Amino acid sequence: MISVIIVNFRAYPELNDCLDSLVTSQEDLEVIVIDNGSLKNEFNALSLKYKGNGRFRFYPKEDNPGFPAAANLGYKYSSGEILLFLNPDIVAGPNTLKMALDYFNEDAPGVLGCMHLSPDQRVQISFGYFPTLSRELKWKRLWNLRDSDYDLFTKRIAAFLSEPVEVDWVSGSFMMISRKLFEETGGFNEEYFMYFEDIELCRKVKYLKKNVVFNPKIHVLHYHGKSAEKNKKTSRAEYRKSQLNYYRKFNNFFQNCILKLYLWFNRFENV
Repeated sequence: MISVIIVNFRAYPELNDCLDSLVTSQEDLEVIVIDNGSLKNEFNALSLKYKGNGRFRFYPKEDNPGFPAAANLGYKYSSGEILLFLNPDIVAGPNTLKMALDYFNEDAPGVLGCMHLSPDQRVQISFGYFPTLSRELKWKRLWNLRDSDYDLFTKRIAAFLSEPVEVDWVSGSFMMISRKLFEETGGFNEEYFMYFEDIELCRKVKYLKKNVVFNPKIHVLHYHGKSAEKNKKTSRAEYRKSQLNYYRKFNNFFQNCILKLYLWFNRFENV
């Protein structure tokens, strides 16, 4: 069985579309929704819609402990041998789960991620190498290029767009991992509220001598950032907080100092 674990924060229209894309799946699955900062009327309407489907289970939380804590809670409620952490703003295609499971079972990656497409079918960056200042600047320029010159953007990442490739990390918006390996890593680090917890989990997977694979042949639609849009200021602050925490743990003193100086000089600007 595969356990699909979704952490939601008031993105109910997107969550509805996400669940609709899973409801017809022929795979042996259970879907667990942890609803952070739950809104009673919206939660009740959505859970009532799927009440007759025993594969869907909903758990409201009045508070919002953040993504890692809620994802770990979803794992505790799950029973599948394979876990799929899925964002509520993801829409899976008819064969997405089958393709992902087939590849996961045949090639046995430690962690599997997939191609994320915007509603306009443009590629999103959902994978990468462990962050350093130079790498983050490179990826930020690449993301900006996606908006200004999409053809050049796709040429720059062409090596990642045809065949499965080993990377350092894949996004927690679609992250498949075995239950056994997730337990060995200790799960998501709850020191983070949101952001960078998926990268740190992949670091722990690599430490255990397992690989992380991005498979561009498996596609999902991603309505990026719908939960974060609920409070952009808080999201930006949490991103920087997580970024500093990650750099403190895994990058050298010089990079930490440069990052802190950069954030101080840009403290009034958007992420």
